[in-house]
Amino acid sequence: MVPLRQTFVLATVALVFLIPGYLCNDGKAFPLFNVVQFDNTVCTSSMAMSGMSSGTTTRNGTCYTESECQTRNGLPAGKCASGFGICCVFIVNAGAVTQNNTYLQNLGFSGPLMAATAVTYTINKVEPDVCFLRLDFDTFNIMGPAGTMETTGGTCDDTMTVTAPGANLPSICGSNTGQHMYIDIGKTAMNTAMINFMFMAPAMGATMGMTSMRTWDIKVTQFKFSDPGNPPPGCLQYHSGMAGRIRTFNYDAMASTHIASQNYQVCIRQEPGYSCIQYTVCADMTGFTLDVATIAGAAVDTGCTSDFIEISGSSALCNQGTLTSRYCGTNLNTAAMAMADTSICDCTAPFRVGIFTDKMADTGVAAMPASKGLCLEYKQLP
Repeated sequence: MVPLRQTFVLATVALVFLIPGYLCNDGKAFPLFNVVQFDNTVCTSSMAMSGMSSGTTTRNGTCYTESECQTRNGLPAGKCASGFGICCVFIVNAGAVTQNNTYLQNLGFSGPLMAATAVTYTINKVEPDVCFLRLDFDTFNIMGPAGTMETTGGTCDDTMTVTAPGANLPSICGSNTGQHMYIDIGKTAMNTAMINFMFMAPAMGATMGMTSMRTWDIKVTQFKFSDPGNPPPGCLQYHSGMAGRIRTFNYDAMASTHIASQNYQVCIRQEPGYSCIQYTVCADMTGFTLDVATIAGAAVDTGCTSDFIEISGSSALCNQGTLTSRYCGTNLNTAAMAMADTSICDCTAPFRVGIFTDKMADTGVAAMPASKGLCLEYKQLP
């Protein structure tokens, strides 16, 4: 995942401390006041994470004076700025978000949401030149699609939908702890983003992701246009580093199904000196099942028309063999009808994995495996 780079200076705060003053022999007075200034930058608080997190143990905050933290309805959690400031944590259950590094939580977190009424958040820019939001799902469990055989086409019972100017973003549901999203909020200073949770009574056989509770804890980080860690245009997810893992939304080790009507790009930052990426199916999960009710074994290119992933210009061996773009079926393989998974190599930067699913219900034999989506491990190759 991309390291969060805090580049915002929201204000400069001055603390004034009275110190003893005295006169020199020549009659000149030393200053009676010492002024300490610090920027309102990101800080690591003493507030522990609750529930299931994506690897962090404490929450991020913003460095303010104690009075400013109180005025902004933040929670003081430890010191910052060499002890002159307070690490102020912001948690919002619904409504407006006006601070960077704010956590969106369901009412009653870390317990479940008790009332199935819609919850809406409005994300306001903290600086006029903010252009990206990053949503980190430290905890995310709501109702997923009914059943595990894509009998409803992957239609969500509950939904989380993000709307932003000019952005076409997929609705998601189910179990998504550890996932993230980048939201292009646009360059206009007054632009906002809306995050809306909608809930419905569970259908017969519906799954709840990894739990039977509606719980979420989402960190919202804002980035300026000039931040070097911003994703390329069109990337809903952006990974960095030599190796990592890509999962479709609502993909977990338990029984689940992929989500309907997905159309987004997962991007990987190319590291200096590396020109290829190798993808393999996650060994600890049933890592690749897309459109499985009609396809046994692997399918490629024109054999994939409804649910598939796209890795343009990829092949079985790096820079060798026939290039392939689309993959679906019960196995990841460049050979149609192959019954085993193999590695896929992409040497055509920029590195992207397109995720595409329709909203049509699969038809086929009940004994076929669930159409879960995918979990891929990637590593960069020189």
